[in-house]
Amino acid sequence: MCHPSIRMVAVLSIVLSAAACSSGTSSSAPTVAATTTTAAPTTTLAATTTTSAPQPQTATKGDAFCVALISAMQSENTVDLDNGTPESLKATTAATIEAVTVAQAVVPKDFESTMSAFATFLDSVQKALAANNYDRVAFAASDAGKAVLTDPAVGVAFNEIDAYLAAHCA
Repeated sequence: MCHPSIRMVAVLSIVLSAAACSSGTSSSAPTVAATTTTAAPTTTLAATTTTSAPQPQTATKGDAFCVALISAMQSENTVDLDNGTPESLKATTAATIEAVTVAQAVVPKDFESTMSAFATFLDSVQKALAANNYDRVAFAASDAGKAVLTDPAVGVAFNEIDAYLAAHCA
């Protein structure tokens, strides 16, 4: 079951037969770092963002958002739905969600809707994986897994992320 527009699903390293995507800090925004955890998240990603500093209109190379988004995409690329064990899927999905949460906290105004869509997608993936005990085969066979893997909005979001990274963060 390949969906050519799902790039993340290399959150997914090549999301289950779906083919699924780079740093500094800003003087006005906090330094951002993502850490790897082994526990699955118990909360979902928020659709809204809050920041302690004024929210910028757009990102610039090396700012907190670019650093966080690059980290999130690198984490996303470690989720291996083709070969991952339940333990590795649980850990890498949690790390990716954590990295996206960091990026959401400093998302610029011009990218809020895409980050919200991406966070919603990751939340759906995490819930579907958890419902299937992080078994990649059961996930792919489940209605929720199929819905996540075939959602055309996912490919659009990944294309928008790639384009934004290239235009603002590279």
